[in-house]
Amino acid sequence: MYYRIIFFSLILGLISCGGVKSKKMIENKEFISFDSLIDYDPYNKVKAVKYSHRIISYINVSCPSCIEEITRWTELSSKLSQYKCGIDLVCHSDDDFELFKYLCEKGDFKTFPHQFLLDNNNIFSGMNKVFVDPIADKTVLINSNDEVLAIGNPLHEKRVLENYLSKIDHVNNRSSLLGTQSSSDRKIFEKEHPTDRLR
Repeated sequence: MYYRIIFFSLILGLISCGGVKSKKMIENKEFISFDSLIDYDPYNKVKAVKYSHRIISYINVSCPSCIEEITRWTELSSKLSQYKCGIDLVCHSDDDFELFKYLCEKGDFKTFPHQFLLDNNNIFSGMNKVFVDPIADKTVLINSNDEVLAIGNPLHEKRVLENYLSKIDHVNNRSSLLGTQSSSDRKIFEKEHPTDRLR
């Protein structure tokens, strides 16, 4: 009798675990975990703003050409604010953030409207498989539940930004930010990205 109880308990356990696994496979959702990150706020930018969506970009701040993109993110951020979409720059480094912190102390990124998130030991990319691919644009769009909705860097391709905006604004059907591009809008895409030369 004792062994029968154990046997049926094991069967029920397998069925239960299998059910949960199937549900996850059917939903096919991926979520971003921020547990390993450290807030870095050199300009006291923390604000109690609730965004419906956020763009998460994983950048190497020990790479001078990669750091230059922060200026372009600043330009894009002002245009995304009307869509209630924030930008989180998750920074990783090969030099213990020395170059990045030096530039921050100089005030180079003072106009970026958000705090930075530091991935001290590259744990963030290990916890979030979407950022593991070494050649991928390590940028995603997430909703308020931290669920990944789209992948791609809107600074590199106009169609990626259009896709992001359509997902953010599919309910209200607002006109695209790209509908009437100003010269400053075009500059976001005209500047060469380091990876463009490799394509």
